[in-house]
Amino acid sequence: WEWNYPDVQQECRDVLGPAGVDAVQLSPVTEHILGHQWWVRYQPISASLNSCSGSAEQLREAVAECRKAGVEVVVDVVLNHMARPCSAA
Repeated sequence: WEWNYPDVQQECRDVLGPAGVDAVQLSPVTEHILGHQWWVRYQPISASLNSCSGSAEQLREAVAECRKAGVEVVVDVVLNHMARPCSAA
């Protein structure tokens, strides 16, 4: 749930796919406020896909590798609020 994208990618390839697991869920993937508590991921500050879990490119690679291993990726999404104004919106 709080894993970084390269670790999710490896887990899909080495463990989840071979075990026949259907899907893995990621916590929100957007840029968020800083902190070590679990809930900071639910305080987005932009629509950027770069977060403490990794870069947008690492996310794409993890999703591709998981799907290649037969594991779908479900992403928790936070809509309709930002922890601060978003200039990218």
